[in-house]
Amino acid sequence: MSEKTTEKSLKKALLENGPLAQRLFEYELEEHIDECRLSKRESHDTYFFAVAEYRNEVAMFLIDKDDHLHVNEDARALLKTLWRDSYKINMQRLIPDMAGELEAGYLYTAGVKITNNPILKTLAALQRKFGKKGIGRGGGKTKSKKQKSATRRLCRVGWCRAAI
Repeated sequence: MSEKTTEKSLKKALLENGPLAQRLFEYELEEHIDECRLSKRESHDTYFFAVAEYRNEVAMFLIDKDDHLHVNEDARALLKTLWRDSYKINMQRLIPDMAGELEAGYLYTAGVKITNNPILKTLAALQRKFGKKGIGRGGGKTKSKKQKSATRRLCRVGWCRAAI
């Protein structure tokens, strides 16, 4: 399958609330739960998620801060809750990377840290002030010097919008 087809399947499942496959979770992901929990602890991540795709079926799991496992629809719903307004934009940015990893034969895994860093709070405030357009990598044309400055600051810190 091509990377574009994989990307399309991921968008349908993760952005459009399409079905997630329990069979695929059991076949591809279930055996990696313990090593993902270990990685989460060693990296001091707040939560950790993994995604698999095979023949247009998608499965995922999320390990929360208390090391509880959430699978497929529950994992997607919890990730939406954790990322709140940032879920859609974060997924739009992650899905091309996910597709590349999955097409190369790997699982897509990501550990996520939540911090009370004042820089991230400032970035979240800038995001609320300027809206979704004009902030972030490839966010389109910006109209003011303030927006351009905010874009540069956000790009230096990283791609993921803070959910504060």
